[in-house]
Amino acid sequence: MTSPSSQPTPDKSQAVGDGLRVAVIGARRTVMGTGGFLARQAHAAGAEIVAIVCSSYDSARAASEDLLANGMRPEVYAEEEDMLAEMNPDVVIIASPTNTHIDWIQQCLDSQAHVFCEKPLSTSGAKHCDDLIRAFSANELLINENCQWPFTLEAWQALHPRGNITTARKFSMLLSPKLRGEHRWQDILSHPLSLIQKISPGPAHVEKVAYAEHSSDSLDSALRFEYCTHSRALECEIILEDMGTLPPPAEYSIDGKLCHRIIGENYQMQFAAHANEPQKAVSVGDPMEQNLRQFLKRVNLITNSRASVAIDEDLIRRQYLVEALLADYQRR
Repeated sequence: MTSPSSQPTPDKSQAVGDGLRVAVIGARRTVMGTGGFLARQAHAAGAEIVAIVCSSYDSARAASEDLLANGMRPEVYAEEEDMLAEMNPDVVIIASPTNTHIDWIQQCLDSQAHVFCEKPLSTSGAKHCDDLIRAFSANELLINENCQWPFTLEAWQALHPRGNITTARKFSMLLSPKLRGEHRWQDILSHPLSLIQKISPGPAHVEKVAYAEHSSDSLDSALRFEYCTHSRALECEIILEDMGTLPPPAEYSIDGKLCHRIIGENYQMQFAAHANEPQKAVSVGDPMEQNLRQFLKRVNLITNSRASVAIDEDLIRRQYLVEALLADYQRR
């Protein structure tokens, strides 16, 4: 889900980011980028955007001009400069290309900055990510992957009040990424897996993995597997189809009960039980903004109370699940 609301509304009564100094890496990505949106959402939550980093001075200055309309005046940096040492941010939002994530995450750990990172966290391997996540926790730092779909479960429940995720046996999701081949699976798997982890929590492994794809440049692709925990096996189906439309279509179903995303004016999101019944849609706010606000709230809690940071076991497990599913794609 890479189409957040473009007009976050400041709520001073719930300024969860008050006092936090935030830097944004990749604030001007133009192809389905989220950096600019996340900067505005963090600002709306009360945080101060102190710096932005882009691939060049020109793009950084352009991003800065875009943010100026929302009252932000960040310092601008090109990627090769040491922004972290000069600005010492509390939080770094990493929205740069995936192949840059792991280096930025390591630099943020070295600089003692909390991290909110676009998915996927990294392509450097699950064990490397595991070690980094545990290192963040040991240093009382938060690291979060931008997986916002679990925040839509409230909408699913409102649409299907008799639905019960604790007994669900089937899950399906449709997404419309523009990438092809292994890269598209690498890019999107965190989304369905983060939802599946909420539906069927705890340690898990995957079985009966099967991909359906005519070629690596096909417009559509599908993945089926069983998600096995100690309590049940959840039948899962992920369908990817580049429909060539913006915003990209997206929906999921749990035991056949649909949650279809509708994006209206200014990217305001609603969710419906049927694609052809938008008049019955429900709104739960922008899931990405909810994810970011929850993260900033936790950072402030840790900062103000010196609370310890528990290891995010779901985040670690998700890295190994993604790795296992990608390995099956490579072997197919």
